[in-house]
Amino acid sequence: MSSKVRLGHFKKVIALCQRYGFIHQSTAATDTFPLSYGHLGSELRRNLINSWWRDVVTQQGLITGVDSPFTKHIQHISEASTAAAADPTEGTEQGFSTSLDKGGSIALADLLPHYQNALTMSERGLPVGLATVGHHRSHGSFKPDRYIFQSHAFTYMHLSFFCAPKDASRWQNMWQRSRLQWWKKFSWTPSTFTSTDVRNEDGKQVIEIKYPFPWGEDVIERLTNHGSTPMEEIQEKKQTLVGVRDGRKLIIPHLIQSVGYLEGGMLAYLLEAYQDVNVPTTTGKKKRQFMRLHTNLCPVKVAIVIVQASDQLQEVSDLLAKDFRSADVNVIQATEDKSPSKTFEKLDIMGVPYSVLLTEDTVKSGTVKIRSRDTTLTQEINITKVMQTLQL
Repeated sequence: MSSKVRLGHFKKVIALCQRYGFIHQSTAATDTFPLSYGHLGSELRRNLINSWWRDVVTQQGLITGVDSPFTKHIQHISEASTAAAADPTEGTEQGFSTSLDKGGSIALADLLPHYQNALTMSERGLPVGLATVGHHRSHGSFKPDRYIFQSHAFTYMHLSFFCAPKDASRWQNMWQRSRLQWWKKFSWTPSTFTSTDVRNEDGKQVIEIKYPFPWGEDVIERLTNHGSTPMEEIQEKKQTLVGVRDGRKLIIPHLIQSVGYLEGGMLAYLLEAYQDVNVPTTTGKKKRQFMRLHTNLCPVKVAIVIVQASDQLQEVSDLLAKDFRSADVNVIQATEDKSPSKTFEKLDIMGVPYSVLLTEDTVKSGTVKIRSRDTTLTQEINITKVMQTLQL
């Protein structure tokens, strides 16, 4: 895809996001962060964060989730981002990436009580980890050509992992594979997410996970093996023992940190999801726009569409929607008497993967039709099997 085509694609995604309530952009020049998330954007953010939390915390067993302001960390990043904004020609590598360098070694003094609690809770000692989602905003200038990929506003998905020195390389490699696989599993073209192994100016091993944005490849997550230095510094400054017994020896844990960029990931998935294709019709061809987001990330999973309005079908729609919501599935309800195709066009652009169609046959025989966003094909099933069929 040429740069011109990528830029045109990017502009279409921005226009769609603003039109359908993913992300709104303010025209007020005084706004520090002139973007706000509507219903669809907020749900997409929440789904991405929840998936990260499940992958890093819930399913690992070694990681403890914490909620801390990390004031010093935010201050460091703010300084880095503000300095970067003074030279916008340097691109986002001077924003998020520089912030990771300057502030990526999160304020360990703030983490220390959580670290000690994690060790207390662990019956096996090392390794242990701490995970959190944090926010940062600085006084840098807004870059409209980067949209939500900003040099001054980040949401961090952060992991600090403490392990024995002899196991540090193995754990670094494990987290590299795990984190890259996580980004890829929501992608229709997994090869677009890549990782590189580099050394920073301090000689630390750094893994960068990147995505090809319209302005070029940019970092969406960075993993750094800090060695024992951060913990040694904390021990010296705080006069607090941070060592852990390993047999008869007292060892200083090595620190591996992962910092993922939520907004960067959101933008990558939105760019990839947007489809603009020609589809055959009885009169020729027609443009079809839709957001092919992964089902796990979709802001709305199901739409219940009443094709022929009636009190009975409305009651069925309400009961079915209640079942979905009880199962923690985000659902919307719609009624369309004249042109269901117009309703489907809107739902497809919103990224809704499945529509449940209620018709006269629903009342007569208890059947509904399931429509797929990706194929536009419908399948007729009994209404009692809707939840089982969709498996959301």
